[in-house]
Amino acid sequence: MQWLDKIKNSFFNRQQNRQSQQLAGRRSPICWENCKTIAILFNASDAANLPAVFQHIRLLISEGKNVQALGYWDAADLNNAPTQYPIFNRKNLSFTNVPQGELIQNFMQQQPDILLALYNGKIPALDYLLATSAAQLRAGFYDAEKLNSLDFIVQTSTDNLDMAIKELLSQLIRVKFNS
Repeated sequence: MQWLDKIKNSFFNRQQNRQSQQLAGRRSPICWENCKTIAILFNASDAANLPAVFQHIRLLISEGKNVQALGYWDAADLNNAPTQYPIFNRKNLSFTNVPQGELIQNFMQQQPDILLALYNGKIPALDYLLATSAAQLRAGFYDAEKLNSLDFIVQTSTDNLDMAIKELLSQLIRVKFNS
């Protein structure tokens, strides 16, 4: 079965690279105060960090930002999955593990000002959506494997996701771009 996984990963990587290359050059920096729409990707399987993610989503909404969130639940069914925000699972992955379906299409058709990747580690389904997003600016936490998928990267010294999100948002608010 290992050879099958290698073949699937090869097709997955090829499709991700093709999609992200089509978007190359379409990105432009945007200042926080000019940002109206924010898309958020999060790991719905990480129950310990969900309260922090949901708290920051509510905070952004209270600041007047239009927020669309999408989480990935790493299971074949949605039993015990959080229901506060839309989530997808393994059933929404193609044979090559590319996210698909109406929920994914609706999320990807948006062109948010900023896409926040509020998760740590390698999660191929979320990494694919991050890499192929049409967002003007894609922001997240440092990971050597995500360098080509992020436009704004923050390296934090904590494993506490709540503190890491606060640091990411703080840096995004402080940065100014020349228009």
